[in-house]
Amino acid sequence: MKIIVATENMNCYVTLANACRKRNIQYMQYKGGNLEVDTNDVLLFLEYNPLGLFDVMNCNTINGFYFHYDKFDKYIQYQIIKKAGINHIPTYTSEEAKDIDFIPFVSKPRHGSMGRGVELLYSKHILSPSNIYQKPIRNDGDWRIIVIGDKVVSSIKRHGKEFLNNLAQGADGWEDWDDNASKLALEAVKALEIEYAGIDVMQDLDTGEYYFLECNSTTTFDTSQILTKIDIADELVEYISKNYGAIE
Repeated sequence: MKIIVATENMNCYVTLANACRKRNIQYMQYKGGNLEVDTNDVLLFLEYNPLGLFDVMNCNTINGFYFHYDKFDKYIQYQIIKKAGINHIPTYTSEEAKDIDFIPFVSKPRHGSMGRGVELLYSKHILSPSNIYQKPIRNDGDWRIIVIGDKVVSSIKRHGKEFLNNLAQGADGWEDWDDNASKLALEAVKALEIEYAGIDVMQDLDTGEYYFLECNSTTTFDTSQILTKIDIADELVEYISKNYGAIE
């Protein structure tokens, strides 16, 4: 029995390997290609696209239910969150966005991460069915909240130089805990039926309302671990060992 980590992020992999060694758990890094697995193995994806790979893996998979139903699609995420009655920014498909009455608006790829492809648009003439569209809200950054099981493990605040708050796009980040943001993150994880996630939450400075932004089901954690000094890798391995029996 072993934990298989599908990631190209060596910082995350090394800390996970250390946590596995501490508990005498076998581990390996998945680097692509064919992979022999045992039914008792546990597969963990970190910023590695599992679509197409997940269906052929005959083993336990963290967030496996999530992958199977293609909740990578941000529009599907918002529909689930909306049905659960959780505060979220109104989100539109390209067809729905033709009727919105505000400009500018935020355009996001339905399948994307790290702020890639996110734009502020001033025209409806370039709408794409592969994107979703949202009304911008005035904010002082957003929270990236790491949730494992039913526990908030870490929380950081991110603030960008322009309208993007992604650290990958040059935003600043620091440890910051907010009870309302954490509560909303836990509600989102429950609604999305997910085990491990980076939940993004934003507060509207004009109304004080907190909003679900998105769920990242293959999120890396190295920056959050550095900023908070919390051993997120150890928390994740502990969760896997308790819930999947991943101990020899």
